[in-house]
Amino acid sequence: MSLLDDDRIDDFVVSYLAEEAEVYDEVAIVQSVSARFGDDDDAPNCLGSAISALSQFPQIIDHDWLGRQTTGIHALKALSAMSRLRDPRHLHVLKERLKDYASVTEAWGSSRSEYLPAVIGVLVSNLSNEAAEVLLEAAAETSIRDTRTQFMDAVKSIQDFHDARAAWERRLSSGTRRAETVNSLVSMLDDSSPGVRVEALRALATLRAVDHMPAMIRMLSDDDAAVREAARAALDALNAQPVPAQGLR
Repeated sequence: MSLLDDDRIDDFVVSYLAEEAEVYDEVAIVQSVSARFGDDDDAPNCLGSAISALSQFPQIIDHDWLGRQTTGIHALKALSAMSRLRDPRHLHVLKERLKDYASVTEAWGSSRSEYLPAVIGVLVSNLSNEAAEVLLEAAAETSIRDTRTQFMDAVKSIQDFHDARAAWERRLSSGTRRAETVNSLVSMLDDSSPGVRVEALRALATLRAVDHMPAMIRMLSDDDAAVREAARAALDALNAQPVPAQGLR
């Protein structure tokens, strides 16, 4: 029976690896799977399924062994497993694959149009500065314009991710600083100095601190006339303008 495109082999390999926590040797895997299905001719397919399944068991993977599979007949499956694992230990292998991808595809008959994007895809999936450096170095070394473009597009994808994350962190930080500032100003409404209370009210109005309007309303009864006037002006300012989204936090 042929094991090609048979999901049963994948299920068996997964269960086999789950039970044999120390096993990642290709010979042991192929022998066990072949014995189960009784067809030695499909040993290569057994190995391919094993490589795909290994990504579910990162604790037992021999990363050097997986790296060697990126130059074999199951190179694309090995690269796919690396993409799911996103392990920085693979970067040195991927760096080499960017240098020798032409010889790899010629030796195994793989499609260069599939192999190179697969290697690049693993690097992008890492989303690390180290992966971007590997791509930049490869871009500097290649003389093929289209290939350089692929490398630079991948670098941009990593850069865009880091820019988006940095922007999000700045947004969160800005929101935190605003909340801290508002809370500090509210506490100043109890300051013994009327001047401090007046400035705190003005600042709360500027920051659109609508959540703290009850505290400002309380200041309408302040003993100091200037404070009462500042409270009234602050409340008028908040009531007169639409509340922006950030004021609702």
